[in-house]
Amino acid sequence: MPSATDVYGQLSERVAGKVYPSYIKVLENQLTPEEAKFLVDVADGKNENELAKIYNLNEKALSARIEDLMARRYTVKRGGKLNIPRSPRFFPQGPSNEKTRHLFTEFFRCGDYQKSLVDGWVVRLKNGGMPSHKVIPAHKAFLASPNIDPKHILWYEDMEGIFKKSKKRWQNGLKPDGTLGFKTESGCGCRSVWIRSVFLCGRQYHRPDHYQVV
Repeated sequence: MPSATDVYGQLSERVAGKVYPSYIKVLENQLTPEEAKFLVDVADGKNENELAKIYNLNEKALSARIEDLMARRYTVKRGGKLNIPRSPRFFPQGPSNEKTRHLFTEFFRCGDYQKSLVDGWVVRLKNGGMPSHKVIPAHKAFLASPNIDPKHILWYEDMEGIFKKSKKRWQNGLKPDGTLGFKTESGCGCRSVWIRSVFLCGRQYHRPDHYQVV
């Protein structure tokens, strides 16, 4: 079995996309080397029969280990297959204590957390996954571009078309009456719309309609 440092580095790759020394400290604080190696094998697609052979576990012992890791949110099962959370956003941070808070804060403040999100998007795209974010032209940019024929604009390239397809579209976005929605209203919490009037801290600010993000 690889050394602890190698195992945690491998798990950092599976979770965060790359080996981040600051994130390795987060992983070391919450997992034994064997647990980390087990999660690496799960991430690499090993099925339960293969895991039982690798770790010399009978059916009962394997089931107990998997149930323990699932209860601690280190593994998930979808479609009958085991996997692990593929982002530090969703992977557990560790036991609830001051050391965990300190280590994860250092991981965040040094910039590695932010880099890991981008690395994760690249890895998912490389493996055929869906992109996490999509940047599209602003609707007003289309309106200000007379040389662009509207019939050549696909619905998912324009916010107006996206809104027409959406069942709930106004949380933090534009409501049917033209006003801005707020977090307390139903809709997609990840969707925000930049328009000229932006409400911030109870006051109204005006910003150019540079772009919109879905």
